[in-house]
Amino acid sequence: MTATKCGSCELRTSRTLDFGAEYSYNIARMRYEIVLSPAAIEDLRSLKAHRRAAVRDAIETHLRHEARTESRSSMKRLRGISHPQFRLRVDEPRVYYDVSENTVEILGIVFKSEAEAWLERLEKESETSGTGRSQE
Repeated sequence: MTATKCGSCELRTSRTLDFGAEYSYNIARMRYEIVLSPAAIEDLRSLKAHRRAAVRDAIETHLRHEARTESRSSMKRLRGISHPQFRLRVDEPRVYYDVSENTVEILGIVFKSEAEAWLERLEKESETSGTGRSQE
């Protein structure tokens, strides 16, 4: 049995695992390419510097490797519409995006107060181009 001291507590394990230098525990995660639409670029540029930095950090943290993951608070799959597929909440701004096989396309970065109108406008544009409400 081995004991490891961590601050004021002591952890005891019944055995140690030593795989040597040739083995390592590394979970393979897919790395998505992040593509911003021209509208998303304009949205990002219009944000104040501290919000822009927070949005960039959240995109890198949440969308680079786990774009399809849903969470209770920040990442949500949108229901009833097929475009955009997901929303990432970064405090007040919302990042709306679609995910394909290995690409995350960011469609817009919109404040919560403007999100409903933005989604309605996007849906109308999608209807004219042939995409829109999903058939569920």
